[in-house]
Amino acid sequence: MRNRRMRAFGSMEPEDTSHVADDPQDSVRDPVILALRMRYLAHIAGRLEALEACSPPYDRMWMTSQSHALAGSGGSFGFWDISSRAGDLEVLLKESPGTTDGEIEAPLRRLREALATALLASEEVEVVDAPAPVREMPAATTAVSSRVVIVEDDTSVRDLLSGLISGVADVFSAVDTTQGRRLIETVKPDLILLDNRIGGADAGLELLESLQAVPGLKDIPVIMITASDDPGEVMRALMAGAADYIVKPFDPAEVGVKIRGRLDRLGSHVLIADDDDTVREMLVHKFQSAGCKVTSVESGADAWEALQHGDYSVALLDRMMPGYDGVTLLRMMKADPRTARVPVVFLTARHYGADVLEGLNTGAVDYITKPFHADEVLARVLRLLNSGEAA
Repeated sequence: MRNRRMRAFGSMEPEDTSHVADDPQDSVRDPVILALRMRYLAHIAGRLEALEACSPPYDRMWMTSQSHALAGSGGSFGFWDISSRAGDLEVLLKESPGTTDGEIEAPLRRLREALATALLASEEVEVVDAPAPVREMPAATTAVSSRVVIVEDDTSVRDLLSGLISGVADVFSAVDTTQGRRLIETVKPDLILLDNRIGGADAGLELLESLQAVPGLKDIPVIMITASDDPGEVMRALMAGAADYIVKPFDPAEVGVKIRGRLDRLGSHVLIADDDDTVREMLVHKFQSAGCKVTSVESGADAWEALQHGDYSVALLDRMMPGYDGVTLLRMMKADPRTARVPVVFLTARHYGADVLEGLNTGAVDYITKPFHADEVLARVLRLLNSGEAA
């Protein structure tokens, strides 16, 4: 059942829609989102007309497809009742194959009512100009720093995502995985937003898995877009190489901030040096999910070697590790003009005042003691990167 909703980018929490109204003006005032909302209303008007025209015997495959799309998109535009009612119908059709036409009538009626209510409420929404359409193939003279490919078969969700980031990136869209693969190979984007289920199958997930076998494409970060709150499906996407995931319906403002932040950090290169494999792997995942390029090593000597051959925005160093310890390595960095300006954050189990002071007096910008919460480490380092103090 859809009684829990996994919020965008990784945190699981119970669904609570008691505070959410279906008044289109109650939460989002951004002109771009309002324009996209108006386009979505035109879209659901067509869906309502089609649902009202259907009659027994029902085409269950078509109705499952329609309810799946509405369940994933309604809440993202502020119409949570649409997502709820469509989700109920989708679950009934998927989990009870022997459902009779009579049993379908009630949830279908409630979905029609939710769509009609949304259209009536739209009369109070100010109409604003819609954003420019998204190009499907790159222009020869594009001069934008970031490129994003969106592979999504739901027009309303695709338009919403492109509208959220079109001001900061060059966006290219595809409606299926064949066109998406061609775009990815042509554009070589900095980021891919990929629906995991296209055409009712796991085509998006299969595309992600195929990209991991291509040297020139496997390192492009992919954010999966899914209407499923099943942790198993999300884990399969992460194991296949996804950097993160968005669960539909989503909060447009929250997702827009997350994606724009990831694009802003494309130039950030983080060095992580720690001899604890589990700590290192966890931090690598966190920073890669945030959009940073990451190099990880397990010793002070390896860290020094990496510093000699790469440009880093910040270095996270374990205080105690094989080769050079963190303090010795920091002193070496300060003595070398090529690395002197790289800010250093110490990670250590030594939390005595004298140890902290030694690290800070040597030139570290922060000192984080173990055990730590990985999200706190990420937040503190991202704050450093955003402050302009990083190299």
